[in-house]
Amino acid sequence: MANRRFVPVDRGSPHVEDIIGYSVEDVRNDAHIWIKAIHPDDLIQMRDTTREMFRSKIPGKRVYRFKHKHRDEYVWLEDYLVPIMDDTGWIKEFYASAHIRAKDCRA
Repeated sequence: MANRRFVPVDRGSPHVEDIIGYSVEDVRNDAHIWIKAIHPDDLIQMRDTTREMFRSKIPGKRVYRFKHKHRDEYVWLEDYLVPIMDDTGWIKEFYASAHIRAKDCRA
């Protein structure tokens, strides 16, 4: 049975490594990288927002700090996820885009 807790990373921009230090391969090979690198103060908000996207199946935006792989610093990211469903209505993948935020601009 497939693990339904994580949606696998299928494709990604090679530019992700310039932003967060992790390659697409790194993220593809370890689904927990993203969770482990989120700033502890942002985990609850990220969890709640992500759960709501899975529940509602409506696209959503997340703003959070992500620990760079090679530098001892967090990068502010904003991502936008669009769920893509299979024939049964289960989310089979997300279309996602992300960019760097200059600072915390959460509304």
